[in-house]
Amino acid sequence: MEEWFDGLIESVVYPLKDSRWLSKSWPLLVIALIPMISFVAPILFKGWRLSAIRTQIRSDDQLPELEMVAFLKQGLILWGFTFAYMLVPPFILWLLSLVTTGWLNLFLSLFVFVAWVLIILPAYQAGLVRYAVNGSWRSLLNLPANVAFFVKHIPQFIMFYMSWIVIVFLTGFFGHVLFMTFIGIPLIPIVVLTIYHVSTAHHLSGMARKIVAKTHSTIEFNQSDKLQLEQ
Repeated sequence: MEEWFDGLIESVVYPLKDSRWLSKSWPLLVIALIPMISFVAPILFKGWRLSAIRTQIRSDDQLPELEMVAFLKQGLILWGFTFAYMLVPPFILWLLSLVTTGWLNLFLSLFVFVAWVLIILPAYQAGLVRYAVNGSWRSLLNLPANVAFFVKHIPQFIMFYMSWIVIVFLTGFFGHVLFMTFIGIPLIPIVVLTIYHVSTAHHLSGMARKIVAKTHSTIEFNQSDKLQLEQ
């Protein structure tokens, strides 16, 4: 438990170990601060996290280089899959509504929703790790492979979700505190997005490093900074 707690703290403070952390991240922070363009920040941070996972597979203390176009492209891909996954339960519930009514429909709707969440959350995270390792967004499409990947590495994912729960609670807490101060409201996107994506990137990259090490693979980066695995 002590090792897990140390890892949780490290997942939040590790960016400061990179001497160039500010030059590598300031545009993201500025965009999150400006209300008229802050809607782009979640997309950029999501794309940044993917690059951070790739970078940290080869180096614990380094942040990815500032590549806003790459962050935007990767973020759009990841958000696209996120919304696509979110549309599945409503579609299934609509089909159920055509053939069931009353309590049966309510029970089946609840079952489908819970079952889908329990499947898709770990499958998405598994797909994200595989995407970071092999550089192909198609990894997010292969739901059976992602579920199998999760089952194979379930101890690492359990540790990840323990940390994830704490991080979600902390981001919510700090966001609430800033909201209560009123003058801190503009800082909420920066604090919430930064803590969440920085921490989850660290945990997922640690998982990816262990997976790569277990497969005895050699990691090389091509010019576009995508990982290639040579078995």
